[in-house]
Amino acid sequence: LRLQHPAFCPHCAQEKDHIEAFWDLSAAIACPQHHCPPISRCPECGEDITLFRPGLLRCRCGADLTKASSVAIAAHTAELMGLIKAKVEGRPLSEQPNESRLPVEALEPIPLLVLLRILEGLGQQILRSRGTEVRTLDRSLDAAASALVDWPRGYHRVLAEIGQRLAEAGLQAAGLRKQFESFYLGIFKKKRLDSHAQFLKDEFVSFGLKYWGAATVHSRMQRSSMPSEARYISKSKYAAQHGLSKLKLAQMIADGTITTKTIYTEKS
Repeated sequence: LRLQHPAFCPHCAQEKDHIEAFWDLSAAIACPQHHCPPISRCPECGEDITLFRPGLLRCRCGADLTKASSVAIAAHTAELMGLIKAKVEGRPLSEQPNESRLPVEALEPIPLLVLLRILEGLGQQILRSRGTEVRTLDRSLDAAASALVDWPRGYHRVLAEIGQRLAEAGLQAAGLRKQFESFYLGIFKKKRLDSHAQFLKDEFVSFGLKYWGAATVHSRMQRSSMPSEARYISKSKYAAQHGLSKLKLAQMIADGTITTKTIYTEKS
């Protein structure tokens, strides 16, 4: 919560004649209605807005806070804020605008605090993978929102971006989890988040099976409800599925009957 340093949308305050509880969240980085960031400083004197001021929209210096200029916020970030605001107010997420195609069904049952932690963690991992310093919560949440757009394709694009950087730096292993270890541990191994982040984990595994094509995916990572088809499987698994000996498998690979892909890592 932002208890000592208030920030809010002046347009909402002007229209509703009060400041909504949503703005007490440090995660409230944009107005879902006006697509603008909240104000935290006076546009005239430049001082931080305080709780003790002469009026709802009046700074201690006398300036009108509605005169603050603002920049437009990306639609997907504003819509994610709309979902968080609905959760704060106990309203169904499914009734909120969702032109960005965010995963509303998956987000609906997640408790508010857990959801904020998941979004923050996801954004931090994305920024770190880009070599960007994680300084503020708003940057993390904005990065997370961009990954949830056009679900799950936007998430897959972000994972592919992370994977490409890993490949350029030299893959450390052939397994999907080991290749994306920092990302995996940063989100899926947090005890308080693990069960609620399952939708991200399932699509991470799906990405590895169907699209990435530069890693093996261990069967332990796959849930029974997930599709079993994978873009690539190991030679030993293929041989076991089709009852082939090592010699026969080698012959089929040599004559081109089976298409193979080699994953080069630092070790092998």
